Amino acid sequence: MPSPVLTIGGTDPCGAFGLSADLKCFSAVGGYGMGVVTVVTAQNSRGFYGAHPIPPEIVAAQLTAVLEDYAPRVVKTGFLGRVEVVQVVGEILGRYAAQLDHILIDPVLVNGQGDPLFPPEVTAAYRTHLLPLADWLLPNRAEAALLLGQPTCPSPEEATAALHELLPAHGRVWLKQAVQTPQIITDWLFDGHQSQPLTSPRIATPNTAGSGDRLSAVLAVMLTHGLQPPQAAVHAHRYLQSSLYTAAGWELVRGRGPSGI
Repeated sequence: MPSPVLTIGGTDPCGAFGLSADLKCFSAVGGYGMGVVTVVTAQNSRGFYGAHPIPPEIVAAQLTAVLEDYAPRVVKTGFLGRVEVVQVVGEILGRYAAQLDHILIDPVLVNGQGDPLFPPEVTAAYRTHLLPLADWLLPNRAEAALLLGQPTCPSPEEATAALHELLPAHGRVWLKQAVQTPQIITDWLFDGHQSQPLTSPRIATPNTAGSGDRLSAVLAVMLTHGLQPPQAAVHAHRYLQSSLYTAAGWELVRGRGPSGI
């Protein structure tokens, strides 16, 4: 029987980002995927053309409907975008926390160039309403800097230790692309006691869209399979590298292509 896993985020009509990427990854690694929609977007590899935010009360109704019936053990968040949505998601996840084994927060706060997408109130809402619930926090360096209120991200050791202070004691921080060179990329995990660097060779490809979504989606399913967190992280990291390698030669679009199926 597949493991039920829930994602909360936005749509992408091209399938590279958001719920589309999450749901495909869930299925690929043995999960039964469910999705709560927070925003409907119009975008492709060349630009962003519009968005229709889902009212917070409809987000709340979707989330409650899933949690009351299908009872997923793992939930991940993606694009939330508004203070009211962050608040209502935090409120409902807190209400159902006893039935959830893992809450993964992928804080979508910056665009592809690392610039903030939202006013500071959204970042503050994450700190207040979601991070105290998070079993996993998976920011990139720009998002980590925003969450820490700093102009730039400090060293991986300093950043993950400081971010961990915002989580429950058992929480884990996964700093994506913590260290980059022309040859390698290293992610940095910290569980409050010890660090776990995950290093991979840099793959020369323009097809990287949705890589963060795929990483957290596979991690979510690995956790439902009962893997211990360090092993689940290794599996998710390896899956993403394989996905990037497979998609490296695709020519589906004129811009930045998807990082996998």
